[in-house]
Amino acid sequence: MLYDPWPARRERPVRRYRTMVEFKANPRDEAYMRALFAERYPDGRLGGLEDVPEAERVVLLYPDATGLGWRPLEQALMRRAAPSAELRVLNGRRRDFVLDRGARTRLGLRRALETALVGEAAATVVFLVLAPVLLAWDLLRGRQ
Repeated sequence: MLYDPWPARRERPVRRYRTMVEFKANPRDEAYMRALFAERYPDGRLGGLEDVPEAERVVLLYPDATGLGWRPLEQALMRRAAPSAELRVLNGRRRDFVLDRGARTRLGLRRALETALVGEAAATVVFLVLAPVLLAWDLLRGRQ
């Protein structure tokens, strides 16, 4: 199942923030994802939610590492897929894994951290705390 959530996300308010999150996620393009799917699942075919009920295996093609923007589609998939269907993810980083409850929980946490920009916020705080200390240290040692 191929889906690109980024165009819809670009139209939302706070466009610069969404652009930054997209840039950081570094999603692969559709041609790359199609080629990757054909390489890993040569007998597979691309389809939509309407094809899910009769599928034995459903592979979600995340263009980025964590599938940002895929949560609504995952929920719809869980409702429509047969209980015996194998649910898998193939992401733009070439990682292939089973989409079970644990994987969904871990992905949710990683998505929250990625969209909240926790790493960037922590780096900013460290910079703001250390910069005056390092400046004072340099001035005390005679460097300018």
